[in-house]
Amino acid sequence: MLLALTWGSLGRHYIAMFESTQNVMLKPTETWREALLDTRVMDLFFTVHRKIREDSDMAQDSLQCLAQLASMHGPIFPDESAQVSYLAHLVEGLLGMINGIEIEDSEAVGISNIISNLISTFPRAILTALPSELFTSFINCLTLLTCSFGRSAALEEVLDKDDMIYMEAYDKLLESWLTLVQDDEHFPRGCFVQPSVQVFNSYIQCHLAAPDGTRNLTANGVASHEEDEINELQEDDRELFSDQLASIGMLGRIAANHCIPLLTRYIHTIAFTF
Repeated sequence: MLLALTWGSLGRHYIAMFESTQNVMLKPTETWREALLDTRVMDLFFTVHRKIREDSDMAQDSLQCLAQLASMHGPIFPDESAQVSYLAHLVEGLLGMINGIEIEDSEAVGISNIISNLISTFPRAILTALPSELFTSFINCLTLLTCSFGRSAALEEVLDKDDMIYMEAYDKLLESWLTLVQDDEHFPRGCFVQPSVQVFNSYIQCHLAAPDGTRNLTANGVASHEEDEINELQEDDRELFSDQLASIGMLGRIAANHCIPLLTRYIHTIAFTF
């Protein structure tokens, strides 16, 4: 089973690629069509992950395989209809795996890689061809995950953790949002406005100090004073979080009617505080 989970049967070329990166784009030939387009194969990987997810090492292997499945493209798909069917089943499996569970720390990056590959690999025409209810459920799930990973990433900063797994996962999801909203003309009008509001609000809250936000608060809500000592050794926030700020700024433009007044109010409050 472990051999299957690491795609050992795909040959030396794929093994070498797999070992050199955790995010391999899968482009099998038509000879794999019957096997990999069989929905039972994908179901098997989701089922295996649910069974082993508490074992961090094995869970990372299974999530890497699912991330590869999410990146599958090329001649294996005979037409657009096959792509839509495959993507719909993938999204259904992903939502079924995520909903109703508390995501383990070791799953965060793997799940974000699945979502990133899915969004970056499949053409916009295929994404918009998904059933409306399924697409909405996927966007809602992506919104909740982004906000959750953002809060956990902010906590990692406060605790000055060496292994910033949630920060990595959060960055990956923000990149996915950037990919989506840059092509928003291909999607139903206004479908990203409310998600943008939620992600923007969450980001602002995590980066404002109390009482308006939660910056420098530990998991139990106690203020941390370590940042004053650490900041002297770190880069300016604008440089350190430039990619995040670019993504958040783009989301702010999507929901400008909400975000601009919000920022104006906070700036006004801060200015009068000093």
